[in-house]
Amino acid sequence: MRRTRLPQTRFELGTRHHSVPQVCPTGSVSTSRCLLAVCLFLAQVAATGCAYDPSVVPSRYQGELDGLERIRPTPWDERHRRPGLQLSRYRGVHLLPVVLSETLDTQGEHYRDHDLERVRARFDAALEKEFADTGLLATRGGPGVIDVRTVLTGVRANRPPFDMTEDGIARTTRGVGGATVQIDLVDAQTGDPLEAFVDRKWGAEFSSNYNRNQTWGDADEAFRWWAHRLRSSLANGGLEGGG
Repeated sequence: MRRTRLPQTRFELGTRHHSVPQVCPTGSVSTSRCLLAVCLFLAQVAATGCAYDPSVVPSRYQGELDGLERIRPTPWDERHRRPGLQLSRYRGVHLLPVVLSETLDTQGEHYRDHDLERVRARFDAALEKEFADTGLLATRGGPGVIDVRTVLTGVRANRPPFDMTEDGIARTTRGVGGATVQIDLVDAQTGDPLEAFVDRKWGAEFSSNYNRNQTWGDADEAFRWWAHRLRSSLANGGLEGGG
C-alpha cells in the first residue's frame, strides 16, 4: 500500500506575542479576583491591537511552499499558486496514484491495510472519472504536462468497513465520516511547483446525513467534490481540454 511521508513545517502565528500572566496561582486567589485579573489581561490585549488577521493564520500545508503565494478567496480551505502562472501553456495532466500519508489521521479509528487500500483506490477512480472526457489525461509526464500529486491525509468511515471486531462482536455503529487532502500540481518536466491545495470535507450532521448507511459514503462524496473542484480550478486557470 502506497504511503508517503509529508515534511513537517514549523509555522509562526505572527510577530506580536503576549505572555499570559499566572493570574490564578493554586489555592491563593479567590474566584472573583481571578476573573477580574483575566478580564484586565484581555482588555490589555485588545488595547494593543491584537485583532484577528487572516494573513497570519497558519497554513496546514505539510511541506515547503517554495515560490507559491496563498490565494483568497477560494472554495478550498487553502490554495497556493505561483505568481504569474499561465496554465494555458500546458496541454495535459498526469494523475499520479493517490497515496496515503504516513501520518494518516483516522480520527482515532483503526482500519485494516486492505480497507485503506480500497478507499485510496476509490479516490483514484473519482479523479480518473472526472477527467476522462476532458482530453487532458496524459499517460506519463513530460513537456507541457502537469503532474497531479494527491495525498490523502485523513479519512474516517461512516460505519466500520467490517462487521465483526477482533472479539467477534458485531459492530453496527453509524457516524459522520469524511476526509482531508493535499494536492500538488507540479511541472512534469522541471519539477517546479505550480499550485497546491489543502482541504477537508466532512459529512452533514448525523440526523440529516444520507451517507451514514454506507461504509465510505462521506469520504466518497469528498473525493468526487475534490475531483470536480480540481477540474474547475484547472479550467479557470486556462487548462480546459477539448472534451
